[in-house]
Amino acid sequence: MKSWLCCIGWVAVAVMTSAACGDSDPPTGTGGAGGTGGTGGSGGSGGSDAGAVCDNPDAGKLTTVVCTTMNECDGVTYTGTMPPAYTCNGSKSTKYPDSPNACRNDSDCAIINTGMVREIVREIALGCRSYEPKEGVSEAERIAACKVQADCNTNDVKRITAMKIMEPGISDACGACYTGIALCSIGFCLMECVGGADLIECVKCQFQSGCRTVYEKCSGLDRQE
Repeated sequence: MKSWLCCIGWVAVAVMTSAACGDSDPPTGTGGAGGTGGTGGSGGSGGSDAGAVCDNPDAGKLTTVVCTTMNECDGVTYTGTMPPAYTCNGSKSTKYPDSPNACRNDSDCAIINTGMVREIVREIALGCRSYEPKEGVSEAERIAACKVQADCNTNDVKRITAMKIMEPGISDACGACYTGIALCSIGFCLMECVGGADLIECVKCQFQSGCRTVYEKCSGLDRQE
């Protein structure tokens, strides 16, 4: 469990901001974006992964791109030919029962299982890129900008899922998991995911970079293999 708790930069931001759920109205984007997390109970047979890059998470190499830091030990080789389907219900994850299970509750799963969250998160992630830290800024400025970008994503996921799907919208904790995979995909898989979150190149990149593994551990959604 130690590795995923510190493996992405947005988690460090979320420590300070995960309770935020303001009514800010940052711009939302249009067009392609970095890939986002899968939706519960939708999609085709996803295949399986070929195992972790390394067995000891503490020995994994860390790579930071913009606001996201990934541990190579979370990367896996995905062998499926279609995006994976996920199980989402009010029970704990069978694969990661001791993880936060942030999305494994009846309210979040009712929203996730509509299959609409993925596209909403994709568009929000594009719009929130306007808050990305500029190249060459100080570390303090980078962290501050990353905090604003993470807040933008998490707040809008809650607000827009409430508006377009059902009240009360995705919870803050579950929304932070979607923020994580959105920022990770933009940082590590933008070219592969620019045409859509369900492109197999995007999905494979998300697994290889570790974005999907961290999302699954955070959300508690069980991938159907």
